[in-house]
Amino acid sequence: MPFQRIRTVLFVGFSLSFGAVATGADEDPLAQFHREYPTAAALLRQRFAHARGDFSFMNGHPNASPSSTMTGAFCVDHGRGKISGKMVTPRGSADVVICSGRERGFVLMRDDGQPAYGVRAAGTVTGPQKGPHDSLYADAFGDLFAAPFALLSRPLIEIVSDAEMLRAERVELNGDACVQIWFRRRGGAIEWTVTLDAEHDWLIRDARLQRANEEGGNAHITVEYADVSTGIPKSVAIQVERGTRSCAFTTCEFAETPESEFTLSFYGMPDLNAPPRKPRALWWLLGSGVLAVVAALLLRRRAK
Repeated sequence: MPFQRIRTVLFVGFSLSFGAVATGADEDPLAQFHREYPTAAALLRQRFAHARGDFSFMNGHPNASPSSTMTGAFCVDHGRGKISGKMVTPRGSADVVICSGRERGFVLMRDDGQPAYGVRAAGTVTGPQKGPHDSLYADAFGDLFAAPFALLSRPLIEIVSDAEMLRAERVELNGDACVQIWFRRRGGAIEWTVTLDAEHDWLIRDARLQRANEEGGNAHITVEYADVSTGIPKSVAIQVERGTRSCAFTTCEFAETPESEFTLSFYGMPDLNAPPRKPRALWWLLGSGVLAVVAALLLRRRAK
């Protein structure tokens, strides 16, 4: 190939590559967020729907020792979540199991020295409100585990769909290229500033909530990752005026969990929350009754 042709090919290739990079860098960050985030959010929620591992939780107040800690295992699957381990509070310690799931959720507790768990809460949830097991799970783990794609348990994609988007700009966080977005809930009561990793599935790296009034207080969420390529979290902290909840993930893998592990029977107890099943004998009797009626009608027709 003649030298002049080689130089032309190299020049055209370089120009096209440079143009592609420049286009990506010059794109309005808010437009890029709207274009890419819906797909990224769906993939993240799908990925985090099946996970299990080990964690360490701490809840503390400013300038004070932790008010409670918990170390144990977690699993998330089938639209439910469960944590189990040793919980320590100023009042003492106990082995605890907290399983979310509204009418299918439960809380088990076993005091130190006791051979078996006792049921502290199970089901009994009606209407839109959460049960005690759901609130405990969210406070101790759920809010923190979902932090890569949700703000205080609510998916970011749902929040921005009904929010007033203010602006966005490109920023750098710990050497990574990120996009920072500002938006407020319609009505102006709450304003969020969220920093996302645009190069890694738009993972949430940092988020700040600012309320228009003092009621409820503000919040600051920070997320560190063990592996940004997969989104596996390393630690999450949610800081509010009354204290900080933090969670360190010792291990974490995106894997499935048998549905049986989210039931009371898994712990050797009657599954109080299981929907009642009609015994086979009853179905046999019902079927026999229907057949008897059909046979009687046929005999009556023949008699006529």
